[in-house]
Amino acid sequence: MPTTTTQRFRVIQTDDETDQQTPIGEVDATPDGKLTLVSVVPDKNEFLTDLIEEVNGQSEMHVEAQPPPGARRYAVYSKIVPRSDPGFFDALKDFLAKYYDLTLTPE
Repeated sequence: MPTTTTQRFRVIQTDDETDQQTPIGEVDATPDGKLTLVSVVPDKNEFLTDLIEEVNGQSEMHVEAQPPPGARRYAVYSKIVPRSDPGFFDALKDFLAKYYDLTLTPE
């Protein structure tokens, strides 16, 4: 996260069939990527609360990485991004988009 203070983000959910984007809440993010739920639409409260608890408990993220030279063809590699790494928040946003169809957009 490029800032040294807490920043607010809208949480946008994308329907994977229609590509319709729907705002479902707001979170505050600390520089180390910890999220705090600020507001949420009622039917998404449990979903976002549980998800935030899950990601706040992770000390690292695994992200896809380039295979090393000489790697098997079509092999999939990942690298670990610790919470202390400046790239952690970007990895967190990618995780939310890939697995939950959620986008964090700055306010």
